[in-house]
Amino acid sequence: MDASLGEILALAAAILAAGVVTGLLAGLFGIGGGAVIVPVLYEVFRLAGVPEAVRMQLCIGTSLAIIVPTAWRSYRAHQARGLVLPEVLAAWTVPAIFGVALGSLAVQRQDHEAAIERLRAITRTCGGIVDGSAAGECSEALTVLAEALLRSGRLDEAAVTAQEAARRRRELEGDASPDSARPTRIHGEVLLAQGHAEQALERFDLAARLYEGAGMRANIAIADLLVARARALLALGRSNDALGDLDRATPMLASLVPVSGRRLRLFATKASAFAALGRVDEARAVARAALALAPARAAIDAAEWDALQALAR
Repeated sequence: MDASLGEILALAAAILAAGVVTGLLAGLFGIGGGAVIVPVLYEVFRLAGVPEAVRMQLCIGTSLAIIVPTAWRSYRAHQARGLVLPEVLAAWTVPAIFGVALGSLAVQRQDHEAAIERLRAITRTCGGIVDGSAAGECSEALTVLAEALLRSGRLDEAAVTAQEAARRRRELEGDASPDSARPTRIHGEVLLAQGHAEQALERFDLAARLYEGAGMRANIAIADLLVARARALLALGRSNDALGDLDRATPMLASLVPVSGRRLRLFATKASAFAALGRVDEARAVARAALALAPARAAIDAAEWDALQALAR
């Protein structure tokens, strides 16, 4: 965490105040208080080094998790005073749950190509922007586009886009900018997917130095990097080194919800490392833990999922 003591104390006070306001809103009006929680969480995650591309999603997810107990407590208090209409509750509960499930499926199945085209349209406007906050936003858009291209298998275009994003960050913030670490990591993942494990490892090591130079030691971005680096090490036959990186990444991902793509990638990589070392029982146990994360299986490719199923037998 790259923050002064004053920032941390101010943030702690803001969290306490947000908790009090959220509780009052929930008690008086029966609402969750997300409008108060999310901005405070955004600052917490900024200081914790959470990448901007996922920061807001993490804020919203955490806010929803906080809202569950506060809304339940508010419901019980209103119910005790006869201020709940049970027939309305009964009529709305099942449709609401069904709507949430349907919305989640719709998001998972959204048109990937359309998303890439929208990102391309955004980045096309960045040509003449070389400084200021807009330049930083352009670099972030290029980084997100590079990752989308990587996931869709467009490796050559992903490599060029990731390098451009990192170049823009360096020009904007200097060669030691930690914000250039993420596009550098994505470029490494592209190289790994192209079969260039040695070059990929060089990119990952550069990204690690950028994070370390900024005093960042343990957060989700570094966990992503460690898992990617472990995959490169596995490709080079260095399974023990890969396990070391994965053991470092595991506690960094402990704050995530149990079913997540990041956890699945971690478990899948660890199962492969154990298998490569002949540690069959451990490989089987980790593979089974990975298969339990089936809702997040889009985080790995079909061949890797099939390999997990084979290891779990």
